[in-house]
Amino acid sequence: MEELKLPERLFHTGFEPSGRKRINSYFNLRWIEVINQCISTEQKEILADSQFRQILHMGQHTFSVMFVHQLLCKQLVTRKLYELWWTFAGKPIRFGIGEYELVTGLNCYKATNNTCLGRNSMGGHRKKKGKYVPCDGAVWRSLFGSEDKITPEWIITRLAMGAKYKDADTRLRLALLLLVEGILCPTCMATTVRPEVVELVGDIDAFLKYPWGRESFILTVRSVKARTPAQYTNDTTAVQGFAHAIILVTACCCPQIVAEPGGDSELGDEELTIEEIVKGVCGSSLKINVVTTRNLELTGQLSFYKHEEGVWWLTIFDKTNVNNFSSPSMPSPSMPTNT
Repeated sequence: MEELKLPERLFHTGFEPSGRKRINSYFNLRWIEVINQCISTEQKEILADSQFRQILHMGQHTFSVMFVHQLLCKQLVTRKLYELWWTFAGKPIRFGIGEYELVTGLNCYKATNNTCLGRNSMGGHRKKKGKYVPCDGAVWRSLFGSEDKITPEWIITRLAMGAKYKDADTRLRLALLLLVEGILCPTCMATTVRPEVVELVGDIDAFLKYPWGRESFILTVRSVKARTPAQYTNDTTAVQGFAHAIILVTACCCPQIVAEPGGDSELGDEELTIEEIVKGVCGSSLKINVVTTRNLELTGQLSFYKHEEGVWWLTIFDKTNVNNFSSPSMPSPSMPTNT
């Protein structure tokens, strides 16, 4: 197949940073298993019917910090603020909000009211002479009392106590805060839980309907876009948000990445729909072998998938279908461009 004319790359092909370089993320997928163990059966059913359904299946996933680094070093330099492109086995992969929504299952639509909880908003702890002033909201007081700085680590320590820690409703609220602040929207190793998010969890239904996917996606993409080539040459490069979605999109485009060598995985069936591929990848004990991915890169003999109706391409395409893919919630994208 004739080589696609792609935009400028972050690094020239063959000159990407080498060695055991990795992404430094601020979430821990193992926390999901703690959440699943500390909530009641009834609460699990509630979450199974919510936007967090797919995320709660990712506790057995392993986040490959080296593989994400490899992918981000193969980025294409494009103009759209909320869209990433990278190449795998020489083919371009698009990471937009539609892709993010499908692999995470999260609500990525705009909020229907004036509530805005983005990390770039003015929310958060207020400071006074260098000290944190605790939120005085009713939900904050009921969950944390006089504590003035709550982190995901504080929450996971309490949830790990299981039924020994307070009541079931309190544990559910803490679990939801951990999902959002500790897994989907972390900003640093000592991410502090935002008071406005705490107050929202007082209404479980409203919390479950809030577009956390959109907030997490924007945080992730902005963080990646802000990194310079020089930063990727360091041993570690910090990325905020939920960078695991970068792996999920790539694995759904090319299921061979996660298929066991010599195994009989159904993910290799080219008759599968996108939804079935996403379910198979996200529902598995996903683990990336960077040696396998490098070998796949070298051979380039890969099968990539598209939506059978042509409505949504999982961002891998060949030259004959460059303009035939779109996202259910976003305008149909064109070929990646840096102009």
